[in-house]
Amino acid sequence: MNKEQLIALFQNRKLKIAFDTNALFNVTRFFNICDTIDRLNKEFQFEFKIIIPTLAHFEKLYDLRQEKQEQYCYQQIMDILEEKQVHIMSFEPIHAEAVAELLYTRYPTKEKWLQAKIERCANCLATEREIPIGKNTKCSATIDWLIAGYAVAESCLLITCDGGIEFERDVNKKTTLEIFEQAIRELWVDKI
Repeated sequence: MNKEQLIALFQNRKLKIAFDTNALFNVTRFFNICDTIDRLNKEFQFEFKIIIPTLAHFEKLYDLRQEKQEQYCYQQIMDILEEKQVHIMSFEPIHAEAVAELLYTRYPTKEKWLQAKIERCANCLATEREIPIGKNTKCSATIDWLIAGYAVAESCLLITCDGGIEFERDVNKKTTLEIFEQAIRELWVDKI
């Protein structure tokens, strides 16, 4: 979605906003967004709900563990997220069904799904795509499918900088962090 589409979406005044892991890399930027949304909610009666799907949360926690090492404190992180009105949302059966539907729509056979996973791995490794599919070939799916399914099931606006096929076609309400920041800033400026 572009900035104008987002501003039009904001006019509903009620919106669930889910953040993909890549939109959480810069904690300062994320917290600035949280603060702006909190002011919009309190001062102008918006009902914007900031959501981090559990799967994105786990990825960010892992990043923080690597970064902070011995200084890592889970409770401190959770306290800050609570203070910022951030909701960590679990992955439930309805989200699993949404992911299954996304995958089935795009890859209706086991062969197509296996080939897609192999191509994904080959892309990540920058290698040949024509990898022979053997009986023992295994290739896991990406967490992005689970995050995309969550966004679809919950009808969230998804903030992601990932242009992968997981988010390409079925996640109708999505934008980049940069565009979201511009739109939320413009909304805030219009309100004050």
